Amino acid sequence: MPFTCQACAVAFTSPEEQRAHHRSDLHRYNIKRRVAALPPVTAAVFAQKLADRTNDAPPQATPRCEPCAKTYATENAYRSHLDSKRHRDNLNAPSRTIQPQPAPPEEPQLSSTSCLFCTATSDSLDVNLTHMASVHSFFIPDADYLVDITGIVSYLAEKIAVGNICIYCNGKGRELHTLEAVRKHMIDKGHCKIAYDTEVDKLEISDYYDFTSSYPQKETSDDHAWEDVDGEDDPPPDNQLAYGDTEYELVLPSGARIGHRSMKRYYAQSFHGIPVQPQDPNSGAALVRRLLADKNSALVPCKGGFGAFGQGTQVVKARNKGEAREAGRHIREFRDQRRREDFKTKVGFVHNSQKHFRDPLLQ
Repeated sequence: MPFTCQACAVAFTSPEEQRAHHRSDLHRYNIKRRVAALPPVTAAVFAQKLADRTNDAPPQATPRCEPCAKTYATENAYRSHLDSKRHRDNLNAPSRTIQPQPAPPEEPQLSSTSCLFCTATSDSLDVNLTHMASVHSFFIPDADYLVDITGIVSYLAEKIAVGNICIYCNGKGRELHTLEAVRKHMIDKGHCKIAYDTEVDKLEISDYYDFTSSYPQKETSDDHAWEDVDGEDDPPPDNQLAYGDTEYELVLPSGARIGHRSMKRYYAQSFHGIPVQPQDPNSGAALVRRLLADKNSALVPCKGGFGAFGQGTQVVKARNKGEAREAGRHIREFRDQRRREDFKTKVGFVHNSQKHFRDPLLQ
């Protein structure tokens, strides 16, 4: 089925060509001709009409509104602007004169005789340092190794006046924009001091220091050029350290034993329920155990008996052997049931790794 355009009387081989034609100027021109009851024109005739119109039309100046300082691409847009309220307001407004923009203010400069924290000015650097120390409690750290006091003061002054940075915060706090704001911040926060806590702060002003005088002096005399190292490989005296059962254990003079770090996993183990020392056969617990083992004794242990599952050495005497035998059976059943429940709980914890619950009937 061909794709056609009734207004232009043309056919297309694909819908893409038909849609492209409907967006063309030829189609819009033929639509207007069809409304006026005129026959359509072909693409060649339409192109010739456009060329003739372009060659015959005189060049037109671009419309511009001087009061509004705007330029328009078409005459219709310019006429719409002339009828707008904004254009009338601009015509009725008084003439505007362009004021020359003032030159940007010069950056404030601080000299070595100017106080870093206030507007005071001294006659010399020494007087300025005295003023900052007495009024603002300012001091220079490690002043004994300072070699360029003028340079460090000039650097701090440039940092405050030009960079607008607090000499203690070093740009870590909120941003400041003027010299007055920086001075007010340092006075209010008590930051009238040089940051000298971290290695980065020390390296920032390290060019003004010389710490070579604090280095240890090397001895160059011949007496100390050589040292006797014959006794370095001698073993320590026997009364100080000794090996334990193996080479992985040391025995201190106090008797304490130190194990090697490679055996840490074994030292951290603890075996609960295993007695470290054998039980005394004459103790009360041993006597109770022997009596309970005797079938003729009508004793029943309280709270589950003894050992790993028992508590204490308390027993109850039954009224007869049958009652004692029945009580022992109940105790054994309870003990076995508890062991089974503990085992099932342990297995449940191990296998409880499901991401979600899924009903098997819905699968």
